[in-house]
Amino acid sequence: MLSCDRPRNASTARYPFRPWLVLGLTAVAVCMATPSACARSKDCERNSDCDHAYCSDGECKKDCVVSEIDCRPGFTCDDTARCVPPPGWDGGVPDGSAGQAGKGGGGAGGTSSGGAGGGPAGSGGTTAGGAGGGPAGSGGGGPGTLKEFDVCGADGDCSSGLICRPMLINGTQRCTRSCTSSSSCMTGTRCSNQNFCAFDDVGAMCTGKGQCNDTCAAGPGANYCTAVCYNGGDCPAGWGCSQPMGGTRVCLKLDVYCTAGEQCAGQACDTGMLVSGCTMQCTSASDCPQRGGNLTPWACSQYGSNGTFCSRPGDVFGPLYQGETEAFACSFDSQNVTLCGDGLVVTQPPSVCPGTDVVYGTAKCISTCRSQGGCGYGFACVNGLATLPSGPTAICVQTGFAEVGQTCSKNENCLFGLCNSGKCSRDCSGDNVCPSGFQCSGGMCM
Repeated sequence: MLSCDRPRNASTARYPFRPWLVLGLTAVAVCMATPSACARSKDCERNSDCDHAYCSDGECKKDCVVSEIDCRPGFTCDDTARCVPPPGWDGGVPDGSAGQAGKGGGGAGGTSSGGAGGGPAGSGGTTAGGAGGGPAGSGGGGPGTLKEFDVCGADGDCSSGLICRPMLINGTQRCTRSCTSSSSCMTGTRCSNQNFCAFDDVGAMCTGKGQCNDTCAAGPGANYCTAVCYNGGDCPAGWGCSQPMGGTRVCLKLDVYCTAGEQCAGQACDTGMLVSGCTMQCTSASDCPQRGGNLTPWACSQYGSNGTFCSRPGDVFGPLYQGETEAFACSFDSQNVTLCGDGLVVTQPPSVCPGTDVVYGTAKCISTCRSQGGCGYGFACVNGLATLPSGPTAICVQTGFAEVGQTCSKNENCLFGLCNSGKCSRDCSGDNVCPSGFQCSGGMCM
């Protein structure tokens, strides 16, 4: 359960310097000065030690409670509170048929640039594994006629310049491009370490090598697929770009609730917010998560003698990740505020002041996004679905399985997170790419 943190000096806890920082065990010198970060005991050693939860890094955790609310469409919440795919799901096709699409990224923002590049990596405070991704390909396919994202069986099925590869590990094979960097990929995809454009699996659960298109960050606060980055702009909404570890930088998830630094991949917990969230060291604000829609950016702030760390802007009060159930609390200045990580209000906040309790809503948190960094695994960045004071902006939408052209009732039914007039579509405004049989018109595949 979330709890509101009430530092004694609330005024300094919100703006702009936040000395309330708890570092993890890897920062030994600082840890000695902050004993609360060092005196954490393990809750569990195995799943059986937990009550309807699973054991991860010595802590009992739950990813879900109600399947329909907490899991992706078609997934169910199992006895250990983890979302599991439907029977026969292979990472891309839920029922083994070629008529439906793989799970995962693939939306578009507003430019043709892709996300972060591929390659094995380490990460700050974590141990990174390598990646699989299917056989590597170079050069073009052909002389087939299939286009980008079309389901295929071999390179020869695809048009000239395209190859046939699984765009998720063990997923459905689709026609895609060869690449050396994500800038040459379709929006919503990244250049894998096998040198082809793959769906964005950043944030998918993993435990080691061969489970990710790029690399697996495995360690305290992280058991997820990640990607090489050069700055925060290469990473999904709510993710920052770590400091070099072994000469490589990778995306780290910061929109995570914490009470201690070792719960975070970046080994630092910002307890100066209304509800504390993970953070990481930085050298400039460009290392930190990048918001869309001209919202106030994150900063790289000095935390006393501990160094400089990413700090959230004043309109963000909590760390809830996109897709999590929205929650509300009473701010230090007695305002009813959302605890969603990007500060966007989905529904009108209930009256919770002057109480100290966290009140949950019924909608899911949403985040703004940019086509370069995208949204990560299970989400698509779709233009124009939200309107901010600065105008229409792209937001992250949870994705489903239905292909472009298949029937839908909501955006979340569709592989690319866009349902238009009862048919799944794709935001093609950034790259003009549509599957076979469709054309890009008005920024959508029609």
